[in-house]
Amino acid sequence: MLFVSLLLGVQIQAQVTKEKSYMQKLIEENNIPNYKYEKFWTLLDRNYITYTPSEKWEVVSDSMTAICSDKNCPIRNILGRKDGKLAYKDGKCLVAIEVNKPVDKMKLHSPLFPYKYEKIRQNMLNHVGNCYEWGKKFRSRSMQDFKDLEMLITRYPADSAKSIFKGTTMFIYPLDFKGEICEEKYRYGRGVVVLGKYNVPIYLYFLMTADSINDFDKYLAELKGMFTFQDLNLKENVDSK
Repeated sequence: MLFVSLLLGVQIQAQVTKEKSYMQKLIEENNIPNYKYEKFWTLLDRNYITYTPSEKWEVVSDSMTAICSDKNCPIRNILGRKDGKLAYKDGKCLVAIEVNKPVDKMKLHSPLFPYKYEKIRQNMLNHVGNCYEWGKKFRSRSMQDFKDLEMLITRYPADSAKSIFKGTTMFIYPLDFKGEICEEKYRYGRGVVVLGKYNVPIYLYFLMTADSINDFDKYLAELKGMFTFQDLNLKENVDSK
């Protein structure tokens, strides 16, 4: 009886090992850990954005996690999981970071990447529309939808994007908490999209209290030097052809 039990245990362990090997192979082949679980600064670097820590901001989460812990929070339900989170030293501002799938440097030579404001504008409207769940589900947004969405977006001066992030363009829009309070203190928020020279974006989501929302520009300015678009010095030969 003991021998049978041992034999059965060995067979079960072999099956578990086999399943783990299969799953490990699946994860490696699909690059799952690199996309979902790596540190946000690694993902940023793969998008040619440098992260420099600051004593004014504490890293709350360094890898993919829910934007807040309350499962019933409307902001969590809309925005989902983000690549990292920072908290300002006064405890009144939380910033969630979202990074695109890493960009192949060679693709930056593509006509899709060199700076074109109209393409950026369209992508920005779709991004905000998704955050607001704007329009009918599974339907394309109408021209009027886009006109309405545009009223929600503020384009900050290019000098601000350059000074804070060494970027080229920056858009700000309000986050809709639907009248609820997140994490028992955050009531308002701002979404920030910053793009560099080749339209590679970084998305930042600011969660603030009723008091700190008035200091949004200050918190934004306090990120200066923390997220910096790298100067790739790519040959400008796409638009000249």
